[in-house]
Amino acid sequence: MVEDIYFCRRVKLTSAAGGLDAHAFIVNRRHAIYVPKQPLDDMARIIATAEGGSGTNRAYPANTVTHLDQPGIAAGRPRQGAMVRAAAPVLLAAHG
Repeated sequence: MVEDIYFCRRVKLTSAAGGLDAHAFIVNRRHAIYVPKQPLDDMARIIATAEGGSGTNRAYPANTVTHLDQPGIAAGRPRQGAMVRAAAPVLLAAHG
């Protein structure tokens, strides 16, 4: 990642198939570009229209919603699911 706003941690996960080793990217809330909680509409607009050195966020909402719709993924994170779902129409309006 270009910015060091995230750091990677090894974590243990539990699934129906058993234990898994994984990596989690944790946000550094003290980083200069970290933005604390915003209203849902504002976050959706930012996700939908953001662009950086790696390109646009155009595919991010759709890919994330697809993964959140997999069984059990979004169960513990309803706010994040709602945020990404809200970004989808904003994305379509911004990029046509």
